[in-house]
Formats: sequence, C-alpha cells, structure tokens
Amino acid sequence: VRTLSVVVSDRQIDVVLDSKTLALGQTVDLQVLIAPDAAPAGGLPLTVTSSDPGLVEVLTPTATVPEGAFSTTFQIRGASSRTGSATLTVGNPGYAPDTVQVDVTAGLHIIPAAIEFESGESAALDVRLSSGEALYAAPAGGVAVVLGSSDPQCVNIGSSLSVPEGQ
Repeated sequence: VRTLSVVVSDRQIDVVLDSKTLALGQTVDLQVLIAPDAAPAGGLPLTVTSSDPGLVEVLTPTATVPEGAFSTTFQIRGASSRTGSATLTVGNPGYAPDTVQVDVTAGLHIIPAAIEFESGESAALDVRLSSGEALYAAPAGGVAVVLGSSDPQCVNIGSSLSVPEGQ
C-alpha cells in the first residue's frame, strides 16, 4: 500500500515561457501568473527550483507577486558548456504548483551550407559550434563531430573530425 499526499486548490500558478529552449549561457525571464485572484495584502511569495541547477540555473529563486497583481518574473540561465533538459517547478504552499521543461541546446554551423565541385576534386568545410544564433568555443577536451553523406557513392566524407578546445 502506498500513500500519496494530494493538495486540492482552486488557486493556481501558471508558468509562461515564450521559448522552452535556451542557447548555451542564455538568460531569459520566466513570467509566472497566479489565479483566480490577485495577490493578497503584502503580496504572494513564490519559489522556483530546477531539477538540474547545473544545467538551468535559477538566478532569482524567490519573487513576490505584488499586492493586487497577478504576475511576477524570475530569471533563469542555461548552462554555458553542456546541453540537456531540466524541469522548473514554481510553487507556494497555498497554491497548486506548475512545472515546465526547459531544454538547453547546441548544434553545428557548417560553412558553406552547400558545395559544388567536379569529380575527383575536394573541398573544405568550416565546422563551428553554435547555440541559438551565437557561435561558441568548444569546451575542455574539444568536441568530436561525425559527418556523413546522403549519397556515399557520390561524396566520400572522412569518418570524423574534432573541434579543438577553445575553437
């Protein structure tokens, strides 16, 4: 037999986040709404926690919805050197909490995006790391990149390459 504690409340918290994807090191505002009533006299304190503070850091872990208002804002920041997902939980003991999953992402920026060349010729590609719209340096140990071709009979690509640390 397992016993669970359940809180039933008509007072709710709602997390509003324009994009649930952060670039490495990106800082964004996390808007939090309360319902159905405005904050009471003295305001309503709320807390935010991250399931993985090393990935998604909560810069303002507590904030107060001002008296008579329905919202407040917290700031969060994505990690500067790793990707993944974390769950943020916003709560107050008298309200039903809300959670939101936030992803920190990165990718490759390959220049040029397309190349034309004759049979037997070769061409160089510039591979850079990017997150959001920004380029960033490879972390300690560098980053291994595996390239492939949709038609290996037409284009032969080496097995892998490494973006060295700091580049």
